[in-house]
Amino acid sequence: MPDTPQKASLFRHPYLTASIVALGIVLRCLATPGELWLDELWSQLHVASVHNPLEILTDLKHDNNHLLNSLWMWIIGPDSAYFVYRVPSLMFSVLLLLVLWREACSRRDQGIYTTWLILVALSYPLTLFGTEARGYGLALLMSVVGYLSLLRLQNN
Repeated sequence: MPDTPQKASLFRHPYLTASIVALGIVLRCLATPGELWLDELWSQLHVASVHNPLEILTDLKHDNNHLLNSLWMWIIGPDSAYFVYRVPSLMFSVLLLLVLWREACSRRDQGIYTTWLILVALSYPLTLFGTEARGYGLALLMSVVGYLSLLRLQNN
């Protein structure tokens, strides 16, 4: 088993994981600008009929409504640049990469978490969903944080 220490040292290399995170952030920043998709425009149309933030909770009853995303759309208004609508999603998607980076650097079984980081950072669907003006970025982040919390609880 002479290959085991070399593989382990590859996964423990801090510049490797940092470069993966940087590449994932660059990919997300490149995916963020651009025109809004149909469901994002649909949310913007629904939010335009709201007069105060409380109405997002009480009157805006629609399957396409994510409360925090709709509140953000209401705060910045209908005439903002497309990029601005996607800032929270981009932020949560970058936080997801940072959480996975922390796990990849701090765990004993770093190979598994580095592989997970590579898959999440370079995955086209996760990059796309993590940068849409929807609730997907936050949902992805919270699902990973929840899973990691359950792992810690199980180990204790």
